[in-house]
Amino acid sequence: MTAVDPTVEPGNATRGMNLIRLEWVRRRLAGRAEIAELCAVVAAAGAAAGPVLVDHRFSGWLSRLIRLLDRHADKLLPDGDLRATCAQAGAFTAAIHCLSPAAAGRTTNVRADANGVVALPGTGVWLALPRSYAGVTVRVRATVTTDPPVVEVDLPPGTVTVHLGSESPDDISSVTPTGSTVTARATANPLTARPSMPDTSWKQRWVAAGGRARTDVTRTQWLPGATAELRETLTELGCPQGIPVNSLADSKQRTDPSIDHLSLLRVRSPERYRSAVSRIEAAPDGDVRRLLEGHVAYTERDMLSAATIYADLVVRHPHDVDLWRDLTFAVRHLGDPVPGETWLFHTADVIARAEACEPDPAPLSQLLPSFSRYDEMPHACRFVLGLVEWVRRDLDPR
Repeated sequence: MTAVDPTVEPGNATRGMNLIRLEWVRRRLAGRAEIAELCAVVAAAGAAAGPVLVDHRFSGWLSRLIRLLDRHADKLLPDGDLRATCAQAGAFTAAIHCLSPAAAGRTTNVRADANGVVALPGTGVWLALPRSYAGVTVRVRATVTTDPPVVEVDLPPGTVTVHLGSESPDDISSVTPTGSTVTARATANPLTARPSMPDTSWKQRWVAAGGRARTDVTRTQWLPGATAELRETLTELGCPQGIPVNSLADSKQRTDPSIDHLSLLRVRSPERYRSAVSRIEAAPDGDVRRLLEGHVAYTERDMLSAATIYADLVVRHPHDVDLWRDLTFAVRHLGDPVPGETWLFHTADVIARAEACEPDPAPLSQLLPSFSRYDEMPHACRFVLGLVEWVRRDLDPR
């Protein structure tokens, strides 16, 4: 497992964590051939396995597997959910075969999901089979190191539709059945055209529950509202140019140091802290001022106010990882660690839904029946924390 250096490319934190978790799973499940094969392929592929290791579906699969092991499923019910979850390792093995030139042309057993889809996470390749193939194991020979890429699937006789890297059939230049084998050639390499193809069924469920698609999200590099009145305070808090937005693509643990500086200022120099708070309160309204007000509430242990402010900013800037972290930590201090744990392991899923769904808690009442944990909280808190709970339920194997 040491063949992949987690510091080589962006996403090193996710890659390194998933390597550690996968090694732990391998040791717990020494007798499972699927897990042993996956670990061997990861080690042999080296850095080529990176896109799979950082894919949110790989992280979600590892989380489900670890939860099963934490409940001793390997001893209590080894042929139940644990067996089915281990069988999903074939998709990741096949995906790494696609990305590793040394493994080109190798065949792997891959199990179709409940919709008859065979997806190879991290490659942009997915195969849409008839629903009758749900749960069926097929043999896949996929090579996307060629251009255009080629995918071959051994199937029982029948009509199939094969898609690579997109839901649009226009991406397929040819689909040629040869006996029981289907060969598809794509018009563009999905590794460069579409890095991954996440499950989008939640979008249909959101609309069916009365939710609307969101169209007002604009990604920015800096949080707006860094006015001249706040320049002295921002400089004192380590942000002379303003508050940078920390997106997933940046692969940074944190880019906003202001809360750390504010906390130290409160302890080491109370007078300077009070002066900074006064300047924040006197500044014109804006997102930067609101964020600093949230930090002040957090440092003064007013977690409900902090969570309310952070949630409002998350709604406005759902792609900012730092805002999500601040929110989930504030909620944890209020006595609920679940949102933080879900967000930590499924960050991409949570952000994707927050960017796509119109901020409205009402549809969540249908999607999350008998869930009233945040009913007494402000509108923004109910919405964003409800989204996190929605992701948790979708990815929980129980």
